[in-house]
Amino acid sequence: MDVSTGHLGGGESEGATTACAPCRTLFIKTQTEKGFHSIGPGIELEADVGRAGQFLVGFYGSFRAYYLVGDRKANLRSTGSWNRTDNGQPSATRADTTFVTRYEREPWHYRFGMGLRILWSPED
Repeated sequence: MDVSTGHLGGGESEGATTACAPCRTLFIKTQTEKGFHSIGPGIELEADVGRAGQFLVGFYGSFRAYYLVGDRKANLRSTGSWNRTDNGQPSATRADTTFVTRYEREPWHYRFGMGLRILWSPED
């Protein structure tokens, strides 16, 4: 599952009709989960570097490329309130506002990795 998190925002003038009027802003954090399916090639290289008793020590590096198949679009939707807590003038719009946005993931994504492997390998 891919978890998408976004911050959506909007602004509202506080009464004046000029472009330089004070304004209030509303930012909403929103999150959605969507499964994406992908397919692609990968390679992993490993080298054994030594033995420590009954353990075999190795280093590895890997690279994988994935192409997303199917729908790559996701929607984010959340509702927030314009109400002020500092006793300022109330909002001229509705008390609650819903923001909606959409995004589309790039078709290719990649994964790199490297690390140390310790394997139990007793000698006969």
